[in-house]
Amino acid sequence: MEHSHAVISDIGLIAAILHEDGKLIGVDRSKSRVEFLFEDTPALRDVVQRYWSNELVCPAQSLLLSFKRAKHILHDYQQ
Repeated sequence: MEHSHAVISDIGLIAAILHEDGKLIGVDRSKSRVEFLFEDTPALRDVVQRYWSNELVCPAQSLLLSFKRAKHILHDYQQ
């Protein structure tokens, strides 16, 4: 069974999704902007909504670690 996916390219949102345990299913480097592909779930949509409405609360150090993880994936991810 194939899951639908959400395409995200904003590094801040990617870090927030990783912090909230979003399931990364791939990275698409075929376009001029790298896109992270996450499993599309109600929990993911909730994180996205809370992020853009500035209601998502994350401990600063945890978010920083998630940002570093996103950058690591961005530069080193192999499919």
